[in-house]
Amino acid sequence: FYWVSGPTTTAQFFAQHFHSPLPTGYSVNQVAVLATADAARIDFEKFLVVGSDSTGMPDMGAVLWNSTPVQAAEYPNVRWEVRNVNAVPASDDFWVLLQWPEGNTMGPYVATDLNGMPHANSFWSSDSGMTWNGIAYNFMIRAFVGDTPVRDQATLTSATVEATKLTTRQAFNAKEAVVENNGHIAAPGIYDASRELQSYNVYRTTDPETWGDAYENVAGTMFTDADFAFDTEYWYRVTAIYDEGESMPSNVLPVLEWTPLVPSFVENFDYPDDTPFDTTGWVADDGAGTPGNWNIETMMAHFDYSPSQSDSFEMTLTSPVADLTDASIVRLRFYHLFDDYDDSDNGQFNMKISASTDGFATETVLWAHNDSIFGNIEGETVFNVSDIIAGSANAQVRFTAWGDGTFTMDNWWIDDVMLETDMFGNQPPMAFNMLTPADDDTVYITSGNLETDFLTLSWEPALDPDDDVVSYGIMVGDGLMNAIVFGDTTGTSVSIPYSAIYIALQLVQVTTVSGDWAIYATDGVDTTWAANGPFMLSIDATTVSIDNAQIPDVFALHQNYPNPFNPTTTIKYDLPEATDVTIMVYNMLGQRVATLVNSHQNAGYYNLRWNGQTNNGSQIASGIYLYRIQAGSFTKTMKMMYMK
Repeated sequence: FYWVSGPTTTAQFFAQHFHSPLPTGYSVNQVAVLATADAARIDFEKFLVVGSDSTGMPDMGAVLWNSTPVQAAEYPNVRWEVRNVNAVPASDDFWVLLQWPEGNTMGPYVATDLNGMPHANSFWSSDSGMTWNGIAYNFMIRAFVGDTPVRDQATLTSATVEATKLTTRQAFNAKEAVVENNGHIAAPGIYDASRELQSYNVYRTTDPETWGDAYENVAGTMFTDADFAFDTEYWYRVTAIYDEGESMPSNVLPVLEWTPLVPSFVENFDYPDDTPFDTTGWVADDGAGTPGNWNIETMMAHFDYSPSQSDSFEMTLTSPVADLTDASIVRLRFYHLFDDYDDSDNGQFNMKISASTDGFATETVLWAHNDSIFGNIEGETVFNVSDIIAGSANAQVRFTAWGDGTFTMDNWWIDDVMLETDMFGNQPPMAFNMLTPADDDTVYITSGNLETDFLTLSWEPALDPDDDVVSYGIMVGDGLMNAIVFGDTTGTSVSIPYSAIYIALQLVQVTTVSGDWAIYATDGVDTTWAANGPFMLSIDATTVSIDNAQIPDVFALHQNYPNPFNPTTTIKYDLPEATDVTIMVYNMLGQRVATLVNSHQNAGYYNLRWNGQTNNGSQIASGIYLYRIQAGSFTKTMKMMYMK
């Protein structure tokens, strides 16, 4: 709720600007205002409907209609006061004004909406309309138009509801107050069945002075613009298409969508009151090495120089250094509120916001303001500072207040200072899931499938936002670590022969194992674990029977597993008769690296595990190696690869 701080005069007005959706010749049939007043009931002087002057502001010399005093409900009631008008403006726009009574020190109060807009349609004047000042909200003033005047009956009536809390009654140069009520206070409704609505035309432009053909035809009351560019300000307006033609355009809505960036420097001043700036990384300096009139108050940076200052001064608040070496796009975003005092100081107070890359030996001024322009400044401010500080390791921003001679002001508040950049950093692989074997599955190894089947572990691919190569690894727990071994892979599955699993179980002298397993994806910097893991897996090889009486038919040397390997691999070989056996490992130069077997052995099936160490105990280098068996007259050589 807003009010005129007293004592009030009839030279004070609140004004709401309207554009008619109907063609010229329409009638303003009724107007309404949502208002309340102090216990000592105070009414508005009157309602007025006026046209626009050549500048588009209210024309106080073209009054189309005015009312008797307008009632404001007594607090805690809040009232929609409705008046019949029947005025016919000469153009597509008009103004509805509220005039204040003479001499009141508090109230009455007019409501505003809760959605502040950069280009709202509400203004106030304290000099009978000689000058008009905008606010960032819309007054709860409504106008109802029709094709012809309503003469015989009123289509709207006044309505009163009770507001449960009115925390602060604010003057027009202060922040919005909060009103809590028993639900929404709805504006009066109106019914008109004289025309048939067919659709809407949406118009879009980058120059609000130039509008072309309709950009889109819309059946409903919601429009999504899928064809827009970031960092470009567009203006939109809408017309209604009736069976009898197209209406006049709506109000104009500006929209600016910034390129998505990430915060690289953030300061919200969430510190206790009077926290020294030097403990936050910021520097407040009055030119003499002290903070001057900069302080931290209510978790904001605050400059206070009220009620007067007679000497020349310059006081700065400078941010810490931000390293933006890798940034090509930088936006500065912050909230600030300049709470003006009055217009009598003749503009001796100045403010500016600047950026620098050399400790402010030089600076680029982004915004400056002189107090000769009376009125508040409030809201979030955004600057594209890419050309100024992107790529610098010494980026800083500064808020400066300076002046000469006597002046008066209230407060300059600063909060939520942020440098947003395109320094996204490395993005980890995206989420993925494990597939097979299913959770709580059991794999049975038997004599029948020992030499033919495989345990296949599979998972979904993990996409990488940076298009880095993604590799996968496994984590196994409990007994599974004795049965499942494989190195990192770029594939999305690994198949392990049952025979290799059984050999691994034999080495630790067990026939059943259980445990968790999980897959991770890595781009070499960041790691993402499967979203649905880990899984439980059991392996049961109790029915496998390799009887001592079972003798191989032929000599054989099998491919090692795993291959490539790190740190160990298993080599399996078959002896159909007792004989002297040697198994040796050679490098690609033919030099012997290790002797794995050198003994007389009985007929049977054999396997051995090699840890990649030479005969003298040192670890082999990555590369390809040959392993060779000599069993009686049988010889065979195969390749294997060791990878670190």
